[in-house]
Amino acid sequence: MNLGIYTATLADSTQLEKIATYLNASVISKKWSDVSLFYDGIGFNPFEIKCGMFNSTDLWNFKGKLIASSLDCVVNASNIVNNIELYYYYGWETRPSVLDTVFVLRDKIKLICRNEDDALFTQRTTGIKPVGIADDYDLLNII
Repeated sequence: MNLGIYTATLADSTQLEKIATYLNASVISKKWSDVSLFYDGIGFNPFEIKCGMFNSTDLWNFKGKLIASSLDCVVNASNIVNNIELYYYYGWETRPSVLDTVFVLRDKIKLICRNEDDALFTQRTTGIKPVGIADDYDLLNII
């Protein structure tokens, strides 16, 4: 099975550091047959990332579990008809509107929250229970 993370930009060094840590641990664990990072916007990357990095236009060729870090990324990925199991990692972007979140998650996209407060908020406002809580991309026990 393949694992991918899809982020809006590589310019957010705080988020990219956490993503790099998780992806590198995923490669070392050999739990996945392939690990990839997809992005919309390019930016400086000061971190060693031990997997392939691709522009989001290459998502059409991806099959596996994909974790999207923004609602826009979820929308883009959900338009691809490949065999993608899509997760939305809530908590990195500025809190999106509740209506946008409900609209995007209506298609049975799985929700992962960054912390307990985000999990309680999304469950209260959307009625959707997250599949897990993963602080700073500590996803090894969830995905």
